[in-house]
This record gives sequence, C-alpha cells and structure tokens, in this order.
Amino acid sequence: MGETFKKVLFRFYGSKCLIIIGLIVALFFSLSKGARTANFVKVYAITVTTDPSGLTIIVDWNTYTAPRTFNWTEGSVHSIAVSSPQSKGFGTHYVYDHWSDGGAQSHQITVPAHEETYTAYFNSWYFLSTSVDPGGSGTIDRAPPGDNGGPDGAWYNSGELVQLTANPNSEYQFDHWSGDLSGSTNPDSIIMNSPKSVIANFLKNWAIIVATDPPGMTITADGNDYLAPDTFHWLEGSAHTIGVSSPQVGPGGLDYHFSHWSDGGDQTHQMTVPPHNETYTAYFASTDIKDFPNEEGFPNDYRLSQNYPNPFNPNTQIQFGLPTPSYTKIEVFNVLGKKVITLVDEFLSAGYKTVYWDGKDENGNQVSSGIYFYRLETEDFTCTRKMVLTK
Repeated sequence: MGETFKKVLFRFYGSKCLIIIGLIVALFFSLSKGARTANFVKVYAITVTTDPSGLTIIVDWNTYTAPRTFNWTEGSVHSIAVSSPQSKGFGTHYVYDHWSDGGAQSHQITVPAHEETYTAYFNSWYFLSTSVDPGGSGTIDRAPPGDNGGPDGAWYNSGELVQLTANPNSEYQFDHWSGDLSGSTNPDSIIMNSPKSVIANFLKNWAIIVATDPPGMTITADGNDYLAPDTFHWLEGSAHTIGVSSPQVGPGGLDYHFSHWSDGGDQTHQMTVPPHNETYTAYFASTDIKDFPNEEGFPNDYRLSQNYPNPFNPNTQIQFGLPTPSYTKIEVFNVLGKKVITLVDEFLSAGYKTVYWDGKDENGNQVSSGIYFYRLETEDFTCTRKMVLTK
C-alpha cells in the first residue's frame, strides 16, 4: 500500500508539473511571437538662402524670404527654386546665376545625413537713368547700350563701365554733366556700382542782335567792328563786349553822339547772353555840333540861343556859345520836368556850336506834341529855354 500511495502521488504531482511546464513553454512562445522593434529616423536642419540675402525662395511650392531653415528627415525629397530677376529697391534688381549644389534654377534635393545650406547666388544689376536739360536739347548715347534699354536708361551688371556721349541738337551746345557724373568732358564714363542718374546739360546758341538808332552806325563786338544792325549766334551764359564810338557821322552827314544802350550799360560794356533771343540797341542823339565862329572868333560869354525853327516838326537846331573849353551838357525836359533825352554830354572846345534834335526820346520813340524845355549846363553856366513841338 505504501508503494501504491507513492505511485499515486507521483502521478498526481508529476502531471501537475508537466502542465505548469507546458504553460511556461506556451507562454514563452506566445511572448516571442508577439514582440516588435522601434525604428527611429533623424531630422536635419536644412537652410535655403540667397546671396544677397533677403530675396524670395520657393520651397515645395511655397514662397519664403531667404534665409529659411527647415527640419527635414534624412532621405526625404524636396523642391527648391528662385524666380529671376528680383527687385529690391528702386534701380536695383538681381539676376539668378547658380545654386551652391550645382542644381538647376528649380530642382529637387534629397536631404543628406547632416545639416546643409543651399544658396542661390544672384548677380546685382543697376539701372542707369539718363536725361537732358532742357528737354529736346539733345540725346545721350550709351556704350554698351545695356539691358532692356530705352532713351531714358538701361540695366547694367554691377561694376560695368559705361561710356556716355552727349549729342546736342541744332542750335545747342553741350555744357556739362550733372547728377552722378560731373564735369564737362564729353564723352565720359561711369562705373555702375549702384543705381545712377546722369543729366546732360545743354546751352542754346541764341540770336543776339546788336543795333543802333539810327541804324547804320558802327558797333564793336568782342573787339571787331561791324555795321549795325548785325546778328551774332552766341552761347547762353557766355560773356561778350559790345560798344560804340562817339561821335559818328550818321544819316544826312550829321554828327551823332552816343546817348545810352537799351540794357543800361556803359558806352563799352560786357553783357551775358540770356536764355532767349535779344536785341541790344545803342541809341544816339540825333545831333550835330558844329562851330560857327563870329567876327571875334569866340563868344565873350556863355550863350544859349532860341531853337530854330520853333515851333518845329520834328527836327530843330539849338545854337550855343562857349567862351572857354567846357564840359557841356544839354538836356531836353517835358512840362512835368522829366528828362526826355540828353543831346550833349561831353567836353567841348570854345566856340559857337549847333546841336540838332529829331523829336525822339532816349529810347528812340517819337515824343508827342507839346511844350518842351532845353537846358544848357556847364561848370559855370546854366540856362533853360522853351520850345514847341507840333504835329
């Protein structure tokens, strides 16, 4: 019975052990069959930029301002591109040149196993603006002509040397450059290292008439004698000397004495050519001073005779006497006391003299009819008389 009991116990506990062992083995195989591995992929910082910076980039069809950094997984594929040209401020634009990785302007990249920067390089182009002053006075030639050029300017690569030539139109002459180019050298050159603006300044040759009243008298212009009126084509702003000699023999064989210039200048003076056509007139008093000696040869005192004829229209003569050589002035005034004309204003020898007046004022205009006064004035003598001009 003892042996039998042992056998029964062995059978009971042995089966239990086998069951437990089986369960453990089953559990082991069950766990082994359901196991999984965690795989990780690294993300890298990829920077897309431009040179110069701040330009527009296109990444995966989205637009950004460079530089821009993206966190992309190793081995992923992305599209990078730039537009060209791009503008940045007035007169400056940038033209695409190349990518740092040698790709096309628009191309795909595969993210490498490290951080990377992709740079799009651009060339700087600057606009050269050209104009003339005054408008229509000439043109400017550019060599080379530049990109997308027109009469008002063109685009040039940074550092490019441009030669400018100013061409005046008819009646004009080149004077100087202004803006980003100075001086009067023509042609001249400029380096395009920034946007530039250049103005060619021209001056016009204006018609300047030098005349006399009465016409036909001798004038002097820049040291040469001419018969008035004469026309000169002089450059705006240039200086010239005009003058007349006095007295001169004029119409009717009478002596004419210089009175004044229309511009108020001295008998010989310098004038500057204005920006328009102009006439400069030398006015002469229609006078003739002649000696009329009496039996004694010279008057004993100063004398001013009544004009003859009187009344007159339009010419009259005035006789006067000087006992000694004297600086003499004879002037005509209207009834309001306003001076009309100076007939004599010079040093004269002693003797009897005659001066003529043609009824015109200092501007060569015929005066109206009425009462006028003429006055003889020397250092030692003054006398005034009345005369009447009729129509």
